[in-house]
Amino acid sequence: MKRERRWILTSCIAILATTAALKLATLAIAGRVLGAPEPVLGLPFEWFLLLSAALELAVCAFLAGRRVPVQLKGLVLGLLGAEFLAYHAMLWLLRYEGPCHCLGSLWGWLNVRDAWVSETSILIACYLCLAGFLLACFSRDEARLSPKHG
Repeated sequence: MKRERRWILTSCIAILATTAALKLATLAIAGRVLGAPEPVLGLPFEWFLLLSAALELAVCAFLAGRRVPVQLKGLVLGLLGAEFLAYHAMLWLLRYEGPCHCLGSLWGWLNVRDAWVSETSILIACYLCLAGFLLACFSRDEARLSPKHG
């Protein structure tokens, strides 16, 4: 089970680091083009991208921590994925028709459809949420079943 946990954590760290890097690259390249307000929180897109990239990198550092219990890592990861899903639900409820900036906004330059980027970010959020909560649940069961040392 340790190998599976390590794989899940490593994959989630890689995903979060990649999405944070895409957001930061968008900020570096697009600059002030993103000054329009973000539809859910009302922040300028540049602030939204910067804050969400910082959050993702902070979670990466937290997940990489050696002294953090796996259950807590899973809980934080699951809650972050749930927050991402809630954000997409709000975009849907607001009937937002613009591009999703969850993976940065450089995709238009590569002729990638906005719908594909949005669907991919929803799949990433589902993976993070599911992986996190499953990791928290199974780690709890494993900790309870393992013999105590000491």
